[in-house]
Amino acid sequence: MRAAGLNAHVVEHRRIAFGPILRSRTSWLQSRGLLEGDDEKEELVIIRAERLP
Repeated sequence: MRAAGLNAHVVEHRRIAFGPILRSRTSWLQSRGLLEGDDEKEELVIIRAERLP
């Protein structure tokens, strides 16, 4: 984002239980090493970006 002339920072983040899409892809994520064990939480992040002066 900085390369695009933006100053960005995380405004909010939360870990929540998987929604239906990630829950339906749990096996695929595990088979590729992207999900460890039976952890079924995802992190949602809100990023605020403002154009640098």
